[in-house]
Amino acid sequence: MANQALEIFDYIKQNPGARIEDIVEGTGWNMVVVEAATHIMLRQGLIEEIGRTEWNNPKFKVKGE
Repeated sequence: MANQALEIFDYIKQNPGARIEDIVEGTGWNMVVVEAATHIMLRQGLIEEIGRTEWNNPKFKVKGE
């Protein structure tokens, strides 16, 4: 079984400024999984929101990177 959260974290680390849609496309995980994982990572302080798109979607990067 794959570690979804690790794949999502690694994708964000390799692609600072990634949006939910980018992460879905880049990892192959569905939007519900990506949204839940990024929400948890934000709460745990692993990633941070660095801005929003024109459609008000968050952009993420690994905290401290």
